Amino acid sequence: MQLEGALADRFFMTSRQVAEMTATIAQEMVDFAGRRMRAQLDFVGSLPNCSEPQDLMAAQFRFVADASKDYADEIGHMTQVLRRMNDEALSAGPRAA
Repeated sequence: MQLEGALADRFFMTSRQVAEMTATIAQEMVDFAGRRMRAQLDFVGSLPNCSEPQDLMAAQFRFVADASKDYADEIGHMTQVLRRMNDEALSAGPRAA
């Protein structure tokens, strides 16, 4: 009976960890998408200020450069988040007998 209880506890702990990881990853993705949408709106909003073709090209290059940096930064950030979640899951996992 104790074995069944221990197995059930382990199962529910693992299920909870997976749910927490999924929610964290989803929240990170939504946050990033929101920041990129805001950047897109800011870019489109700046277009009426571009009176010359050179201004438009400069705005487009700036937008692409900023987007590239944001995506690279997000990859680094997600790597840290995933590493932290993995470390937390390992520290809460089963102990060797």
